[in-house]
Amino acid sequence: DQTCYQGVCVGTGSVRVSLSWNVVTDLDLHVRVPNGEWISYQSPLTAYGQLDVDDCVSGACINQDGTHVENVFLDANAPRGTYGVMIVNFDGRAGADYAIEVAGDASGLFVGYLPATMLAEGPVHEFIW
Repeated sequence: DQTCYQGVCVGTGSVRVSLSWNVVTDLDLHVRVPNGEWISYQSPLTAYGQLDVDDCVSGACINQDGTHVENVFLDANAPRGTYGVMIVNFDGRAGADYAIEVAGDASGLFVGYLPATMLAEGPVHEFIW
């Protein structure tokens, strides 16, 4: 199953967590499952879901202009409970405002800013499913 988020086709699953930003820098989406496991570029495929879109890798962005997207979708067998979503500015090339959309069987909208600092971490935004 796929849908469009900010003009990019992304997987949907039972819950979709999508990140978008408009600056050429490598932001990374990290989703914490209630059992403490994380889904991210470091562990993109788990028993509960996967990172299926990663626009910027090692400083090279697929889309050099416009909106950048990363996406994690969760399968129906993922545990219920409190999920965490954290954004990391991997390369710190530029500071960026970001938006996170949670859709499907859970919902939420979070916004934030990360400075132009390598590995700067944003707060953990939480949603319940």
